[in-house]
Amino acid sequence: MAPAVAADLLTASATCLRGSGDPKSEEEEPLFVLELSFGDDPDRLAARPAHRERLQALHKEGRLAMAGPFSDDSGALLVFDVPDAEAFAAILDDDPYYRTPGVTIVSQREWSPIVR
Repeated sequence: MAPAVAADLLTASATCLRGSGDPKSEEEEPLFVLELSFGDDPDRLAARPAHRERLQALHKEGRLAMAGPFSDDSGALLVFDVPDAEAFAAILDDDPYYRTPGVTIVSQREWSPIVR
């Protein structure tokens, strides 16, 4: 890696870790974390393509930070970047996947990360 590129990466990393110095950015809104558990019901796999399309759309809109299954496919973790609990609940209500047999919501929590 070229020294200039490495220096740029280090500067960017340090800025991300310490924040921009702007008090507003250091008091960012919380994220919302959803943990799912998966069962063997075939309805879950049938519903998954439409669910993943919804996730892609939410990600493009900036409302989904990250999502994916656990490596053993026993469940998944999703991190939503929405302004409040009502917006988070609306996302869950709009996607029938979360009510599909074989999909169980294990927990849904507000999360305040200190490093983003």
